Parts: sequence; structure tokens; C-alpha cells
Amino acid sequence: MSHEIDYLRWVFGAVEWVSAWCGKLSELCIDVEDSAQLTLGFSGTGMVATLGMDFIRRDSTRTCTVMGSKGSLRWDGLAGTIDWYDPAISHWKKAYNIRQGRDDSYRTQWQHFLDCVDRKQMPAVSAQDGLAVLKIIDAAKRSAAKRGTRQNVAE
Repeated sequence: MSHEIDYLRWVFGAVEWVSAWCGKLSELCIDVEDSAQLTLGFSGTGMVATLGMDFIRRDSTRTCTVMGSKGSLRWDGLAGTIDWYDPAISHWKKAYNIRQGRDDSYRTQWQHFLDCVDRKQMPAVSAQDGLAVLKIIDAAKRSAAKRGTRQNVAE
């Protein structure tokens, strides 16, 4: 479930450090952790994100909330919406809405892959991006093994 790390890097930049807990809380027949709680520190910004991922939850959910001094943004990846909480009126407003089918993002990714092959285009996501995420995952595993001790990520 590394895609959440992908989009956090895309929006907020390079990850400098990770503190994590990873474990198995269910009786699922899988050979990996079924739950992970990460705290990520972003390079040069002082920004911090918390990320919870699991294989246990039965209702499909993919959301991200960003909080700032001028309000909050709430992204719902399944609904295709971004809402903005305006503190001046204590109310959520629709900021963006795109209707798409469940498989549209997969079709778009496949089309992009084929375009890269056919037209020799550079992919939108590079091998370096993939390696950076793997380094974050490695730092998270090291942190979890050391009871959540913050680990630096060498991107």
C-alpha cells in the first residue's frame, strides 16, 4: 500500500524522517503486516503527516485531510472530491468534484504506459520516485523494529 506515500511525496515533497508502528492485528492469511501507522517529516518545510494504512478495513476508503491556518482541505479519492473547510463560516465547501468510474485511474495509467512505450515519452513517475518510496518504507520498517524511534530517510 505504498500509493499513499506516493501521493504525499507528490504533494508535500521529499520525506526526511519516519516514525512508525507496523504489525499484524487480524487473522488474515497474509505474510505481511496488516496495519501500519506512520508519521512522516518533510524536508525543509517543518510539515508533518500522519498516515494510517491497513488491510483490515472492509469499507473502501481513501482520504487525506490537510490542516492549515486558513482552513482545511479534505480529499476523497474514491468520490473524486476536494472540500475546503472555511473557518470564517465554520462550514465545508465543495472545492473540486470530478466524476469518474472506479477503474478510470487504472485505464489512465495503462494508457500513459502505452504512450511512453509507443511515443518514447518519459513516464510521469520515475524509477527514482519508486526508489524514494522504497527508502521511506525501509525507514518505516527500521522505525517499527525500534519501537517507533524516528529514522532518517536518505532519498
